[in-house]
Order: sequence, then structure tokens, then C-alpha cells
Amino acid sequence: HLARCDLARGDRAAARGRLERALAGSPGDPHLLALLLALTGELDYASAQHLRAAITAALTGKADTIVISLAGVTFVDSTGIGTLVVARRICNDMRTTLRVCDANPFITRLFDVVGVSEALGLPAAGSLASVPRTRLDQAAQPV
Repeated sequence: HLARCDLARGDRAAARGRLERALAGSPGDPHLLALLLALTGELDYASAQHLRAAITAALTGKADTIVISLAGVTFVDSTGIGTLVVARRICNDMRTTLRVCDANPFITRLFDVVGVSEALGLPAAGSLASVPRTRLDQAAQPV
């Protein structure tokens, strides 16, 4: 069974309600196999607390696996990165699988540059071949 919870930035009470419904699972379902947390907007100092709360609720719930989709995330700061890394460590300690997926090329590159790709279980740097090079790299070098 997979439950989905969209954690959009904004109304904390509404997000909490969506998470509680997702964790409740289907009627008659004794065990929730996975919870998908679909993030949107910015994962930063202001919003990381919502992600921490959602992961804590999932860990106290029935989920064996927590999947964090970054498909809708447009920006991640150091607090967001730290939250993901610590969450993965805590999940590992609690024998719960935490997967981070669907990061856009900019965020994938950010994770690689900062050195957390491996800690988050993301593909190695070789997968960055499709990331566009910066304008600086493309600019003509002075003679």
C-alpha cells in the first residue's frame, strides 16, 4: 500500500490533516508499506520544520518506507539539505527506508557539489552529464 501526502508550503493545519489521512492507510489495511511526501516550493529554513514534523509522524506511524519527492521543489538551502541528511540517518537508525527522488538538475547538482548525494542515496556524479554547463564555463577565456 502506498499513501501520498502533498506537503505544500503554507497552511500547516491542512498539511497535518493530509498527513494524518495518508498515515491512516486504507480501511482494513493493517500495514502501510510506503508513504510518499511530495514537496513543493522551497525547502528552506522557513519550511524545513514542516518536513521534520511529517517525517516524525511517519516514523511514529506504520510506514516501512518514506519517499520524499522533490519534483515540485524549486530551491533548497543549507537547512533543507541538513534536514534531509539527518532524516535519512534517523530513518536508518529506526530501520525505515528513506528515499529522496525526483530532484531537478539544479538541485541534483547542488547535492553533488555540497557532497550529500551519496548520503541521500542519490546517483553518483556521473549522472550529471545532462546538467547544462554554466555560462562561465562556456565563456571564452582571455588570451
